[in-house]
Amino acid sequence: MRRVASGQLLAGGVTLFLVLLTPDPDTSDHRAVAIIGVLILLSGIALALVPKPRQWMVRLAPLYATGTISAIVALSNPVAGTPFFYLWSLLYSAYFLSRRDVAIGLAWFALSFGFAIYHSAPGARFMVYFDTLSSVATATLLVVVLKERVVALIGQLRLTASTDSLTGLLNRHAFESAFDREVARAARAELPVSLVLFDIDWFKQVNDRLGHAAGDRALHRFATLLQREARAGDVVARIGGEEFAVVLFGVDATGARAFAERVLDVVAAETADDEVQLSLSAGVSGASLDAEQLFLAADRALYDAKDAGRGRVEVWIREPVLAKSADRM
Repeated sequence: MRRVASGQLLAGGVTLFLVLLTPDPDTSDHRAVAIIGVLILLSGIALALVPKPRQWMVRLAPLYATGTISAIVALSNPVAGTPFFYLWSLLYSAYFLSRRDVAIGLAWFALSFGFAIYHSAPGARFMVYFDTLSSVATATLLVVVLKERVVALIGQLRLTASTDSLTGLLNRHAFESAFDREVARAARAELPVSLVLFDIDWFKQVNDRLGHAAGDRALHRFATLLQREARAGDVVARIGGEEFAVVLFGVDATGARAFAERVLDVVAAETADDEVQLSLSAGVSGASLDAEQLFLAADRALYDAKDAGRGRVEVWIREPVLAKSADRM
């Protein structure tokens, strides 16, 4: 957004200077227009070079551009093409900023252009003002509507691409990205991060005995309980058929084990009367490892929990192996 605003200001200033350099039959003094061009160029350069510009600076760009264009209208009297002079700044506002910013931009445009047209074209000021205002407002509002529809569509596509359709949790691809971010964030903050992998025991037998519809209901039931027990900021995902993952930021292996044991107890108690009584195995890792090794450690701990009889939590406290564990039933 910052790049678009600064680019537009720079392009506007350069265009203005190129116009001033072309042969002009009007011999009147254009120093005021040149000063405005310098201000536009300096503003664009400043916005482009500031490392972290404040939000108000970026939001001010269309208002500033609209005001300077109005000043040019008042000074040089280019009444015939005025709608096009205003569109670039207001369309930027309409596409990149909020509805409030668009409303402020249109109001500022109406006031500043009205003042400019009053001084530059007193004989035809009402029609010029009305035509220009209606043209710019219509184009700007059209961009607002189209932008909101595009943003909604992109959001829906992003949600569809990142979530598991059955449970509503993150899918494997989205989990991997979120997991990497959480591990990197923990390293920067020098805080612990833990990973818990859950696997529903004997899930293949549920599908074989009760059918896949019952299995889907069981998965959805567990996902609901797991998300309820996790904290608001925890990463919760379905990463396989009956395998789920939770990333616990700021929690060491001891805390992660307590969380996993609580989930096992809650799920066993709350599904005791359900169509499918769920039993879980869980693997926990919380050492200072990179994302890949942290996952492998939790996966090996989960394998150990399965191998020890299922329905339990195991914590991997040794060095993780760099090989995937065998498939679990």
